[in-house]
Amino acid sequence: MAVSRILRRCWTLPIFFFSSAALLQAQQQYGDPTNFPGTYLSQRTTPVVGYVPRIDVTYFVDSTFSAAQHTLINQAAAVWSSTTASVRLVEVGTAAAGTIDFTMQNLNNPFTNLATRTITTVPGAGTYPDGSPWRQITSAAITIDANPSGPQPYFLGPGPTPANQFDFFSVIMREFGFGLGLGFAAAEPGSVMDPSIVMGEQHQVLSPNDVAALQTLYGTPEPSTWALLGIGLVALGFRRKFIF
Repeated sequence: MAVSRILRRCWTLPIFFFSSAALLQAQQQYGDPTNFPGTYLSQRTTPVVGYVPRIDVTYFVDSTFSAAQHTLINQAAAVWSSTTASVRLVEVGTAAAGTIDFTMQNLNNPFTNLATRTITTVPGAGTYPDGSPWRQITSAAITIDANPSGPQPYFLGPGPTPANQFDFFSVIMREFGFGLGLGFAAAEPGSVMDPSIVMGEQHQVLSPNDVAALQTLYGTPEPSTWALLGIGLVALGFRRKFIF
């Protein structure tokens, strides 16, 4: 298996769980400690407190990608959107309308690990429930390397990734995570936020900590009106049974 390119700096951001062990693991998965230590990064405009409405985060895919690659980007967006976190990725047709913008070019840089990204943020007003400050992501420009090292281009699936190719879907999954506010998960090899994607390797399924990260940054959805109505009708029926 080929050695991956040299890692870029790792991002971390604290997230509070019910045990110190979980906290130590989670700290390695969030934020930008170099520039904003102990600060959450999120696409939200207000801090997360309890149940919150679901928000849409837009993304744009430019014409440098093939049709097959574009399809995989949309499939990766669907995976992130399918979690119990209160956020959904929505494709738009113009770069101006996209908060996360994907492009592809030959990076010609051995110090990158298949992609580069520029995340722009502004200070948020208020803090998260645990007192941590936060910054709102205003844009995420992501460039995928068009010429990865090795004898073969990206593997576009399906099936296991060959030993001499990088898995395109894994790269896109990680970059969406950055665009949503996550950082590298250096201590969790099963995370899609693995800092080093190597040939023959796949990270296509969100780990429990990936989902927990998204829930911390975006909260969980408010109970739907119909769900509450159903609960109310059940309660009413139960009450009527004992009154009459």
